Formats: sequence, C-alpha cells, structure tokens
Amino acid sequence: MRPRLPAAQPLPSTIFDRTAVIIPAYNEAKNIALIVKGIKSDFPAVDLVVIDDGSADGTREIAAQAGATVLSHTSQMGYGVALQTGYKYALGSSRCEYLVQIDGDGQHNYRDIPRLLEPLLHQEADLVIGSRFSGKRASYRIGLRRRAGMTFFRMLFRIMSKTKIQDVTSGMKAFKKKVIENCVSDEFPYHYPDTNVLLLHSRNGFRIVEVPSAMKENKDRKSMHGGIGRQLFYLVWMILSLVAAGSKTKGGPHAR
Repeated sequence: MRPRLPAAQPLPSTIFDRTAVIIPAYNEAKNIALIVKGIKSDFPAVDLVVIDDGSADGTREIAAQAGATVLSHTSQMGYGVALQTGYKYALGSSRCEYLVQIDGDGQHNYRDIPRLLEPLLHQEADLVIGSRFSGKRASYRIGLRRRAGMTFFRMLFRIMSKTKIQDVTSGMKAFKKKVIENCVSDEFPYHYPDTNVLLLHSRNGFRIVEVPSAMKENKDRKSMHGGIGRQLFYLVWMILSLVAAGSKTKGGPHAR
C-alpha cells in the first residue's frame, strides 16, 4: 500500500473539536510537559488525555500542570492496559469522533496530527498509521536486530492480511470511533498491542493507510521491547498472537 500524500489544504478547525489525543506514559517526567504544552498550543481544541501508568517520578502532576486531563493507574499495568484506559475514555466522550494516540517519550511528532486525521475526515481510511519508513521523511534509524524483527513482522502481516504496510509497529495512529470500539473488545491483546492489533483490525474489515511521519530516536533507549529476555518473549508472543488473529474469519462487521 502506497503512503498517502500530504493534504494540499489545511483541515477545517472543527475537526479538532471532535478529536481526542491520548498519551500513555510511564515515568516520562522529563518529556511529558513539552509534549502536552506543544499540543495545547498548536491544537487547543483537542481533548488531550495523558494516561499515567503508575509513574513514580511525578509524571501525573507535571502532565496536569501542563494542561492535560490525567487518568492514573495506581500501579504499573502495562502499555496495552494504558491504551485501553484511553480508548474507554474516548468511547465515553460524546464529542469524540476521532482519536489520535502518541507515545509519551517525545519520539512522535505531534505536529503531524492533521496529517493523520486528513484521510479519516475524507472517508479514505478507518485507521491511519504514522509511518517511520515511508515517503521522503523516512530517516528513522534503528539497530540491525530491531530492523530484522520489524521486517519479519512486516512480511508476516502482509502474507496474513494481503495488505502492504511499511511500519507495522508504529505507536502513532489515528482512528475513527468505530475502530476504538474494536479496541476495547476481549480480542485486544494486553501484552504488546502491536502488529497483532493491526491484523485484528484488518480481519474486521477496517481500511488501513499510512502517512509519512518523521520520528526522533529514543535517546534513553527505553522500550517495551528492551533486553534480550523481553525481545524473545515479544517474538514468541507476537507470533502466537498473529496466528490467533489470523485464524479468525476474515470479513467482520465492518468489511466492505
């Protein structure tokens, strides 16, 4: 699937009144204020929510002081659970028609939020991925081992979904509300919601496109895939999750 070209015209400002931005964060005190203040400055109408996953470094207080709505877990429950907390919040909001998720470590370029929303507004997609590896902005550098893993899962996803996506592990996404409903089902994986979730969305008939989005390298080397043990667990878990997702009947209620 070819990446979508940038919009020629700016989006109508009213779309931001109907958009929620969720940021799962764990011990991101050094980064969260800059992200929240930047989004509040550039897109003041969005409903900005930080999900604090039991941080011990003041992330919750800093995010709140910067102007975000903060939902907190009393202890660390993991990235997948933090995402689901944000999804459930968006589903319960009468004003939310679109949702954007970005990470709290500063890697994602929040100024690309309109770029992700544009295909949704024009009925060209149900889910949009901010891609590190497509278009002229593909300057993101990763180690050989991670790149090999991403290539493996990209190929596996393409075989199982018949859909070509360059960046199947990107954490920067935008959804229509009907996709969020799919994210709070029992099918949603709490451990490492990644390529497996994209496959579930594809099997349920949602249209997926990606747009180029420049991302920064994680200088702190913090990653939910960090360490040999975690990487091995991730590899086995993701393969099993993809097999489970692929076994579901293709053409769910949203198939076209």
